[in-house]
Amino acid sequence: MAGVRNRGHYWQIWWLIYQDGKSIRKWDKISKLNFPNKRSAAREAARREIEGDRAIETDCSFREYATVFMNNKHVAASSISRYDLTIRAFDKFLSKTRPDIKFKEITEQIINDFIKERKLKYSPVGINISLRLLRELFNSAVQKKIIERSPVEYIKYFREEKKVKELPTKDEINKILKWFRENEPLYYLWIYFEATRGWRRDELRFLKLNAVDLRGETLYIRKTKMKEQRIISLSREDCLVLNEHIILLKNIKLYHPTGYVFPGGDGGLVDKNKILKKLKKACKGVGITKNITNHSFRHYVVTSILDKTANIEVVKAITGHKDTRTILDHYAHPRKEMVDKALEITQIDTGLLPKKGKKK
Repeated sequence: MAGVRNRGHYWQIWWLIYQDGKSIRKWDKISKLNFPNKRSAAREAARREIEGDRAIETDCSFREYATVFMNNKHVAASSISRYDLTIRAFDKFLSKTRPDIKFKEITEQIINDFIKERKLKYSPVGINISLRLLRELFNSAVQKKIIERSPVEYIKYFREEKKVKELPTKDEINKILKWFRENEPLYYLWIYFEATRGWRRDELRFLKLNAVDLRGETLYIRKTKMKEQRIISLSREDCLVLNEHIILLKNIKLYHPTGYVFPGGDGGLVDKNKILKKLKKACKGVGITKNITNHSFRHYVVTSILDKTANIEVVKAITGHKDTRTILDHYAHPRKEMVDKALEITQIDTGLLPKKGKKK
């Protein structure tokens, strides 16, 4: 990882090199006459780091290159463990099957053999994560001209099998809403919008009070997955529930004209997992044993609308979906009551069931 510091009349830069199995930080001073701003100095530090990486191309192993790759990459703390697990798993696989192989000698067949072994223990999701990280690692080697072609280039991601979700019923949703109204009134509106509109978590987390227009019965969702603002028409009941929520915010002194609709305890952004924990508590409190999450409501809304209208454009307008295929592949679920109703159409009289007599 390269960096730069301002030392008055010069820049102090540093970069990492890999030497004797260890990462070593190198330092240097460069003139501000040749590098007038911090950005140009940072580029020079990065250039020296890349040049240092090229020195390992002759005989480095996968583990050695992976160490350099991780040292140079800015990885979020939450993702470090994923990178580390994949690197250690692939290195262990190479040690077991091809102990003396060099980084440049790794082929597509070797990657396929590794994936085949992973399939015995992991789901398509886990395998795709490993593939994505390996693809990123080998692509960086291609950019540095250490290898000509990535061995992961033509390996396709695995298609995840559609999971059967346990959707909540309308009666269960009413019980959950009642629990929130009585025990967690601050987040009653959140569950209300999830259960009636199927909005995404971050759309609700980042929703601001200045995006709500009760007089015009309109709401603006600015933080969307597709980076496009959506304008939502509110029903009369939506406005009444929203107005009740705003009064509550004022009473508990969490109201601010430009603040969040669903603030955390300090008035800031609410933790993304806080509502899920409360939802689990609500399900337990009302005796629901299904594995219901916040995203279950989105599946419920899509399935319910398709059951009643069979119109995908209506689903898109309400939930903010853009891709028709995604809706059909991941969000449309056969509910038991709809299956039973459909089977009545194809039912044949076998003569085995007793005839229903007419009521006298």
